[in-house]
Amino acid sequence: MRAATKRVLLAISTTGSDGHARLAGIYRWLGEGHDWDEIILRTRADFTVHTIENLVRYGLDGAIVSIPYNHDAGKLLVEARLPIVVMTNALTEQFPADRPNTAFSLLDNVAIGRAAAAHFRTLGRFAAYAYLHDARTSDWSNDRLSGFSSMHPDCLVFSGHRESDNTIDRLNRKELINFISGLPHPAALLAANDIIAEQVLSVCRELAIRVPDDLSVLGVDNDVTTCTASRPAISSIEPDFNEAGYRAASTLDSLMNCRKPRKWSKRPGVARIIRRESTKPLAPATKLVLDALAFIDANVFSNISAADVINHLRVSRSLSNLRFRELTGSSIGETLKKRRLAECERLLRTTDWSFHRISDAVGYSNPDVLRNLFRAHHGIGPTRWRVRAEER
Repeated sequence: MRAATKRVLLAISTTGSDGHARLAGIYRWLGEGHDWDEIILRTRADFTVHTIENLVRYGLDGAIVSIPYNHDAGKLLVEARLPIVVMTNALTEQFPADRPNTAFSLLDNVAIGRAAAAHFRTLGRFAAYAYLHDARTSDWSNDRLSGFSSMHPDCLVFSGHRESDNTIDRLNRKELINFISGLPHPAALLAANDIIAEQVLSVCRELAIRVPDDLSVLGVDNDVTTCTASRPAISSIEPDFNEAGYRAASTLDSLMNCRKPRKWSKRPGVARIIRRESTKPLAPATKLVLDALAFIDANVFSNISAADVINHLRVSRSLSNLRFRELTGSSIGETLKKRRLAECERLLRTTDWSFHRISDAVGYSNPDVLRNLFRAHHGIGPTRWRVRAEER
């Protein structure tokens, strides 16, 4: 005797590409010879107390949910004695740990962050890396940061406020402007999602920051409408929503038929990275300068000279200084002096070291050379400067 067709609720928002992909994954599973009677709620407005009451009253065998729903309607669904598969981190706290017949089909957001970091590495070495949280600093956003920072541990992180209480995803513009304007160039920025990436590009237009020359921007979700309508078009990571939908359907079927769900080896991660206009490989000149800066950072206090930096780059002195001045506004020699003077000031202010010891620590074997540079820059010698710094 053929088993009765299961009546299943699919509460999946289709306002974005992610919902369409999740549904496609569910229907991919159904297309393998399975049969459900599906009831689809496509928006939060559809997810009402009245709707859920009626569905439960007239018979519902299971549900797959990815809409961050109305609290009262959601509570009815949580309390209903039916199998449920949850597909979004935003709902995990709604379900008690001891609720029976509950499973989760979530994305590997750490893997998404790592994929973003790896993508930027294929483009070249940037002067800075940055991550922008969503306005709620959600768990999934924290996971994406975790993956990203595992490859770029010094990345700068923005955790801003909402523009207003009525906007869920829109970040406070003043805070965003302050953060983006402070990034050194060229920088690589991962936004928690495409909506935030679009806000970044809007700020860049206001600040006359060139994307992707000054700032490479990568979003997540591959929301095609948002990405292609933006100026420039947004490069984006497309999570494997389709596979997550497929696994959700398989898991729910097992729960509804009192079978143990299949154990997957790992969560769905990245389906693909769509490259558009907001990212591109760094120009050879940019790579040259970033290589020079990295060498300077590693050796600036080791008595190196501009000639040592140029020998490391293996290009001519004239080309090295030309490219370096184009991107930084200073020559290689000037950059070495500025870094060493800044460190000298720090040591004068925070230690009681002799000037001879400080000179040796910042890369000058002859303290008179440093003393003359210091006096030319500040107008007074290091001893008087230290006294004034202590008085302040």
